[in-house]
Amino acid sequence: MFEPVSIKDIAVAEGVTNSYVRKIIHRAFLAPDIVRAILNGTQPPELNLELLRKFIPLPIDWNEQRRLLGFPPA
Repeated sequence: MFEPVSIKDIAVAEGVTNSYVRKIIHRAFLAPDIVRAILNGTQPPELNLELLRKFIPLPIDWNEQRRLLGFPPA
């Protein structure tokens, strides 16, 4: 099994550019309740791809993510 160790490894394995991986990798660290809300379609109406792009990199702190993306504090 391939275990990527860098952005470049991920990009090569997925057939995309390093730049693309850098742009999207931060979304892998969204708080689980934010991910659930997006998948269920219950996220705040202003939360869209443009807003997510505005906060790259996203803060690792989930409470700060909630604040920035329009969710109530947990």
